[in-house]
Amino acid sequence: MRATIQNMKSHPLISIITINYNNKDGLKKTIDSVAAQTFQGYEHIIVDGGSTDGSAEVIKDALKNKDYAAHVSYWCSEKDGGIYPAMNKGVERAGGEYCLMLNSGDYLAGKSILEKAAKSFWTEDIVYCDAYFVRGKKCRRIRYPKKITGAFFFLRGFCHQTTFIKTSLQKKNPYSTEYKIVNDSDFFMKVLLTQNCTARHLPIALSYYDAETGFSSASAGKHDIEYAALLDKYYPKRVQENLRAYILIRYWPLLLYRKTKRLLLRVLGRA
Repeated sequence: MRATIQNMKSHPLISIITINYNNKDGLKKTIDSVAAQTFQGYEHIIVDGGSTDGSAEVIKDALKNKDYAAHVSYWCSEKDGGIYPAMNKGVERAGGEYCLMLNSGDYLAGKSILEKAAKSFWTEDIVYCDAYFVRGKKCRRIRYPKKITGAFFFLRGFCHQTTFIKTSLQKKNPYSTEYKIVNDSDFFMKVLLTQNCTARHLPIALSYYDAETGFSSASAGKHDIEYAALLDKYYPKRVQENLRAYILIRYWPLLLYRKTKRLLLRVLGRA
């Protein structure tokens, strides 16, 4: 199916990019959360990889809502090279000041959340928010630090579903296809560790991340292997050793608590 393009009435602040492949239920959930937003300064770009499960029909049905359709600047349903080529395709079409990657199955945390986030005046290259991780019936909030240090990437990476990235920066640094799963983390490490880009934390939970069906969550073992290779790429071995020692000293009570909690839940049969 060829791409459908519509003209935006004004220059948007945020380009929301959604990629999808054979996840029509997740896609509908994502679209519904975007269409419900009270904030009007956004465009929605949907890149479907030629799904065969009726995903294109979900998009067409959503476009019957004229208010939402006015925000859809581009959508397509055609074969592509996979997750990161699809994300790059969406970025190429983006006309907003910032990009937000909200993949199918992920959804915004309330109808006024974009309006709440946009109240702050942004000048930074990257603006990152907290996230809700959803796995089955369990949901927990991931809180990110106010400042990003060298140790940050040893504890966790960014959740791109809750991170606004300047479109100009995103277009200059398209997602690599070197890895299968961690190319988004590769992007963040590259621009923050080697390009001295600025970042700002907004202490709000922007979206729900579907950890049940998310690709990186479903391939946890592969993710860990690739992420270790990524750390080797950006951190010399001696620096890694020093940072790991720092983290162990700084965070050992928290790490011990989490390990003990997991063990206790396993013993009680609740893990």
